[in-house]
Amino acid sequence: MNEEQAFVQAIDETPLDPLPRLIYADWLEDQGDPRAEWLRLDCQLRDPSQVVDDPAADLARFRELTEASSPSWLAELIRAEIAPCQGANGKDCPRQWRLLTRTPNPLVRWCHRCDRLVFLCLNRCRAVELMQSEQVYAIDPLCGIWISEATTILLATSSAAVPTPERRATPPELRPLHDPTRTQREAAQILRSIHEAIQHLQRLGVDPFAALEGE
Repeated sequence: MNEEQAFVQAIDETPLDPLPRLIYADWLEDQGDPRAEWLRLDCQLRDPSQVVDDPAADLARFRELTEASSPSWLAELIRAEIAPCQGANGKDCPRQWRLLTRTPNPLVRWCHRCDRLVFLCLNRCRAVELMQSEQVYAIDPLCGIWISEATTILLATSSAAVPTPERRATPPELRPLHDPTRTQREAAQILRSIHEAIQHLQRLGVDPFAALEGE
């Protein structure tokens, strides 16, 4: 294990503690590595005690850096949450990307509770694409899709009430799993995710609905 891998492991062992991330950021900065800025923003945007001049600009910069960074590197550090998720009939779903089983593809992991592949999204366009194809995905709430897009998809899919087909008990090959229906429970999970994203942005002092006017 090299020095950088040790930093990543320390973050993985204490995912809610910002200190290992900030220590890693200092080390990256000493190496002249621009990834340090992403790590610092990742901590700053989640800390309600942080006072910043323009949280909306910081959020936009975080999203910009996310799209510009190496996906395989982000897959080890991003604080993504799973949605929509049926949670193994509502029981004991990890709901956190970091708790899923790794696969050969760093952007795809396996949830043993739900018997599903979960795809990591790094931007809102990919999230919309996966929602439309009815895949389970994980996304950082700070990189979430815009409310207008989520609402459009939700209204288009929430009427289905056909039970979801039985899932395979072992990981299939790494290809998209097309589910022909979306249940009311999945639609409710999407709605809750939207609500949580709105609340998070409001805690940061960002008006999520004002952002729609610029689209």
